[in-house]
Amino acid sequence: MSNIGTLSMEWQEKIAADLTRMKVEGPSLINVEIEKTRFTTTLVIQPDEETRQKIHEAITPLANMFKGLYIQPVEGLHISIQWSDQQTGDEAQLASLISQINPPALEAEFILPFPSKPNLFAVVIPKNNSLWMAKIREKATSAFSKAGYQSKLPVSLPSLWMSLVRFTTDFDLKDLEKVTNDLSTVSIECKKFTMFLAKANPFFDKDTLRILSSKEF
Repeated sequence: MSNIGTLSMEWQEKIAADLTRMKVEGPSLINVEIEKTRFTTTLVIQPDEETRQKIHEAITPLANMFKGLYIQPVEGLHISIQWSDQQTGDEAQLASLISQINPPALEAEFILPFPSKPNLFAVVIPKNNSLWMAKIREKATSAFSKAGYQSKLPVSLPSLWMSLVRFTTDFDLKDLEKVTNDLSTVSIECKKFTMFLAKANPFFDKDTLRILSSKEF
């Protein structure tokens, strides 16, 4: 797999471990229609539309080579900061608390795709602030807690990644070796982002997406 040597040793070890696990246990297969009905309260950052289009164009040829790979829609490409599947928190309070968070500038490099058990994903490398996610996730987790939501992502998790392609129940496991071994990675950079809080399914479908707070940076 090209370009893995450009990643930090921590990322190289994560990718190698998850790839080994996937080959032993098989990928996590989803039913897209069922996933579309699962909604969470989610805080994400999203690169600008031009960058998302470049990422989508880079991954589409690979995904179209094999049956049963579901490409994340352009409008749904995102990096999760924090999320909760609870429905009992104070939504208005959370939106107010999140709106008070001012994310610092972020210059990031997206290196993609890499395989993992749940998906093909992009490693996101902050170029100007290695602790960007750690600082924002800590503030976000505090906001979720104050508003009565139980967070899903560990506050100590500093990594940034973006899900690109999911394995579905229609995926032929005979193709797994080829999918994971024939990946040629590309690098895409971005300096414009939007942070937003939303009630959304994993694909951020336009018809059901409800944005509660939004801020460009």
